[in-house]
Amino acid sequence: MPDPPKSTPTEWIIHTVGGLLLPGLLLFGWFYAPHAAQGPVICLWRRCFGWHCAGCGLTRALCLFATGQWGASIRTNWLIVPGLLAAMVISIRSAIWFFRTCFTKP
Repeated sequence: MPDPPKSTPTEWIIHTVGGLLLPGLLLFGWFYAPHAAQGPVICLWRRCFGWHCAGCGLTRALCLFATGQWGASIRTNWLIVPGLLAAMVISIRSAIWFFRTCFTKP
């Protein structure tokens, strides 16, 4: 059986960022939660036209989700669900890669 290819530094960086994505988002949301309601409106679409885009309220939804207010989070912006699911899949895949790379015999 041939040896598996060696991991490159780029793969390590990509999987490190991927593994820290979900915990980093939730930690950011938890720390930023007291300031989320007072924050400035940075959406260019909303500033220029006055309409809400699909991403409006996503930071507030993340902060609500991170503080355990899941219903309010989904009511604020339902796109938090697929966004966090995608972050969870990326983090789990990176964790599996780390496990296979570090703990399997060569």
